[in-house]
Amino acid sequence: MGTSCLNKMSKITKIQVVCFANYCRSPVAEKLLQSLTSENINVTSAGISPMVTSTMDKRSKKFLEDEGYNAELFVPQEITSTMIMESKLTLALDFKVFKTLIDNYGRRQSIKMFNFLEPSTLIPDPYNYNSEDYLLVMKDIKRLCMMVSEYINNNLEELD
Repeated sequence: MGTSCLNKMSKITKIQVVCFANYCRSPVAEKLLQSLTSENINVTSAGISPMVTSTMDKRSKKFLEDEGYNAELFVPQEITSTMIMESKLTLALDFKVFKTLIDNYGRRQSIKMFNFLEPSTLIPDPYNYNSEDYLLVMKDIKRLCMMVSEYINNNLEELD
């Protein structure tokens, strides 16, 4: 096999998930999408203004653990222009985040709303929500991740 063929096979496609604080929603979407997409996809998350902490929201962590995921070792990070440039797809979890990304980094085809496949499902920031409403947001993220992962897996060549 030639090196160009090997490089093509081992190429990693980067996907970025962005919310406001990289504390409640995007860590969950990151973990779910990473598990649902092919192995040559690298999903990471970031925030517009990340929470200054060394973990995700305890309710997000519990949701992931209840779903069978390891939710340890997560530190919120700020989105950067390098992350945007290197990502084949950047998913904004709400319109405010989408607008901030467009305002800061310009309109790009690679920046999409997280709910682009089902615009009627909104993913609000659940930070101040009670536990029951918080869980509803997490379940919507999970459902949309199933749809988005199928899109990513079926359109991988278009993303490259």
